[in-house]
Amino acid sequence: MTSTSLTVGLPVSQSGRFSRQGIQVLTGIKQWIRWANERGGVRVNDGQRVALELIHYDDESRPAVTERLTKRLLRDDKIDILLGPYASSLTLAAAPVADTHETVLWNHSGATDALYDEGFQWLVSILAPASRYFHGLLELIRQLDRSASRIALCWSRSGSFGEAVASGAKVRARDLDFAIAKEHPWEPPLDDTALLVDSLRDVEPDVVLSAGSFEDDVRLVRELVIHDIDIKAIGAVAAGISAFGEQLGETAHGVCGPSQWEPTPTFTPEYGPSPTDIVNILETTAVQPSDYPAVQAFATGIVIQTCIALGDAYDPTSRTIDQQQLLATAEAANFTAFFGRFQIDPDTGEQVGQTPVIIQWQGDVQRVVWPQISRHVTPVYPI
Repeated sequence: MTSTSLTVGLPVSQSGRFSRQGIQVLTGIKQWIRWANERGGVRVNDGQRVALELIHYDDESRPAVTERLTKRLLRDDKIDILLGPYASSLTLAAAPVADTHETVLWNHSGATDALYDEGFQWLVSILAPASRYFHGLLELIRQLDRSASRIALCWSRSGSFGEAVASGAKVRARDLDFAIAKEHPWEPPLDDTALLVDSLRDVEPDVVLSAGSFEDDVRLVRELVIHDIDIKAIGAVAAGISAFGEQLGETAHGVCGPSQWEPTPTFTPEYGPSPTDIVNILETTAVQPSDYPAVQAFATGIVIQTCIALGDAYDPTSRTIDQQQLLATAEAANFTAFFGRFQIDPDTGEQVGQTPVIIQWQGDVQRVVWPQISRHVTPVYPI
């Protein structure tokens, strides 16, 4: 869009199954734009600053709608900066459109490894891939307990995300000398949790890992605890969201999950606000700062404006972004922002600088228990 401002656009779920997270994503993007504009806008290569504007549409949590809206943003609205939607399945719908229009797709919420198997040329990811989500938990358990040996992997067949989480956990588990006692994929929604829990009781796992929708993870954890299965550790992807504790109450105690980011007050980034600043910024909204969808959306904004400032992507004559130059800057970049290190594999767009931390619910709060350098508290183990 040729104007005195740069236009940011994205399809984002405000209804449907991903609306909980989509609302947080939109809040994070709005907060980033407000933060940047309060400072005069993003700095461009000639030292000037350019304000940001936002266009967004509800993708209804549906891939077909995401695809259509991504085309609308690029073809009709002619946006300068394209942000992806929430969820891997929706990001997979947006990525081919970005490639066709040769526009960088800034992926803040699609973690499936399938994104990197498709050969997308214009994808830049902020998140560590799903296959690494449970690596830290498995490493922590092995450090705490050399006798733990049996893992049960449970995941939703909806899209490719759950399988990517489970496959990555399976590889790392075997590296750490765990045996895979059970693999249980399910067709969503997970209605018959009692049957799954009975089958888990039969194989006597030390650790149960679940990668389903928020609702499915909550159902499974509730059943495991209610039926008092003798398990040493439970990991659930949904545990990284504050609503997990709100839904489960005391039942959440001891459950672990991956988080792309948790605040580390002593960390000083090279660019942008500090972790403490981010907590303060998001505390002015209805979004809990510990919830990663809003945080990683804000982080993506900081990465984008840093790449614009570091490179020559902004054309002051046309007042537009050269997408090829922006992509080249992102591919060569290696820096820290509040979210951690940003560095991608230039061949795939996969994030290689970021590693998820592991949180554990203790009482009614989430605490970081891995890695050691970021640990808030000693992990509760076994649960």
